[in-house]
Amino acid sequence: MKPLDIDLLEELTTKQKLAGLFEISIRSIYSYDAIARNTLPEYQEDYPVANDKPITRFPLTRYQCWILGKIAWNLRLFSVRELTYFLTENYDFAMKFSKEEFERLYSRKLDIANTV
Repeated sequence: MKPLDIDLLEELTTKQKLAGLFEISIRSIYSYDAIARNTLPEYQEDYPVANDKPITRFPLTRYQCWILGKIAWNLRLFSVRELTYFLTENYDFAMKFSKEEFERLYSRKLDIANTV
């Protein structure tokens, strides 16, 4: 998998485009998306909602793209079962996937870029 600079993404990115940027199959993106939707409420909440259900065909936000990249990376270290367990049962591990962590890291990157 190719590393991805979050700055290269538009505000919304299709799963197909993200697969191309990561140089992985669209099937992998859908698998990672399923893991994220089932274990990370903030990820699912980023989808627009119609009739009380998320519209998962909608393009991904930067946060969602970041999450899928983190899932892909962690699947190099853990099985799907282990990763799912850590995301649902290990608070400290799951916090590394939080929107707050994403915003903290991304805002720091923006601050550094603005001082250069």
